[in-house]
Amino acid sequence: MPRFEYRAVDSHGKEEMGITEARNPQELVANLRAKGLQVSSVKRVRESVFTLLGAKRKVSLDDLMLFNRQLASMVNTDLPLVPSLEALSQDMRKGRFKTVIDQVRGDIERGTSLTEALSKHPAVFSEFYLKLIEAGEKGGNLPGILNQLADYSQSIAMLKRKIREALIYPLLVILVAVAVLFFLVQSVIPAFAEMFRGIEPSLPPLTRFILRLPVYFPYLFLGTLGLIFLIWLGKSWLVRGGGLFLDRLKLGLPLFGPFVRNTAIGNFCRTLGILLQAGVPLLTALELAGTASSNRLIEIASREMGKGVSEGERMTKSMNKFAVFPHTLVWMLSVGEHRGKLDESLLRLAGLYREQIDRTLRRIERTLAPLCIVGIGLIVGSIIVALFQPLIQMAIALS
Repeated sequence: MPRFEYRAVDSHGKEEMGITEARNPQELVANLRAKGLQVSSVKRVRESVFTLLGAKRKVSLDDLMLFNRQLASMVNTDLPLVPSLEALSQDMRKGRFKTVIDQVRGDIERGTSLTEALSKHPAVFSEFYLKLIEAGEKGGNLPGILNQLADYSQSIAMLKRKIREALIYPLLVILVAVAVLFFLVQSVIPAFAEMFRGIEPSLPPLTRFILRLPVYFPYLFLGTLGLIFLIWLGKSWLVRGGGLFLDRLKLGLPLFGPFVRNTAIGNFCRTLGILLQAGVPLLTALELAGTASSNRLIEIASREMGKGVSEGERMTKSMNKFAVFPHTLVWMLSVGEHRGKLDESLLRLAGLYREQIDRTLRRIERTLAPLCIVGIGLIVGSIIVALFQPLIQMAIALS
């Protein structure tokens, strides 16, 4: 079910904020008004692969991974939850996560379950996290679930690091290029403009354009900033409007399209597999996995698949209706579904997609850096040719 962040005011004028589930904003407003609250704003919380473990990431993935691992080890040795949480809290630095753990420990001491105590902090523990913890408590496999959550957060953190590593070199090349262009425009081109003063009409068109760059540069700079702002504004508008067009566009991008597709499908498979393995009902798991994919096409497909499953249709039969899922994926999952091992098939496929993502990232890194260097070389080379061509022609004429 979608999650919404809301702001409201009670009958005494006190502001209240929170994150809760509802089918739509209208239902949420009606529920809050029934509690005597006057709603001022409602905004849907968009959970992606990078925010799946926490609705509003104020706790790092590494901290959450370490917390899960340590708590799993303590619970596995039959140490009660309250002393375990107290020990973990004492080792933490002062901050939001330490405060949350202390509050969770206090709630458990007062008799609430771990799931209930964690659910009071939706800004740290998402619905995905809570469903798995609930399944672990009911099934008596809390240490195993905590280790799964730690593996999941570690996998996401590693993917983020690999994306940064793949993009850092091209970004450095672009920054150096911008610095070189700035130096040329501010120092070199004005010197040539002074040299060619009085003979500008006889210069080649490209040279005349380059010599005017210092005049145009502030306008070009402002225009570029304006274009970036318009793109950001357009993206925000598209996301607010549903984001379907934008997500479809991402899948069709050259070079980056396969990476976006593999990441979305890989996240879907991994999330669905983990949830099913933990015993979460298929309909709930499909909804959470669709949200985790960070792609509206897959999110819509997941909801439709859920409708098909609720009507007695096999999940893979519903999945086969959507072009966003490759036929090979559907076929492999259908084999697992027939054998009653759908969760294992999903996790195996998630591993295969992770390998594809790594290969795609390496290909992007190998392709993007040379393209940046060639593009910068063409720009700088054009400037140098445009500036020195008239000098060479004058030298030839004089000789």
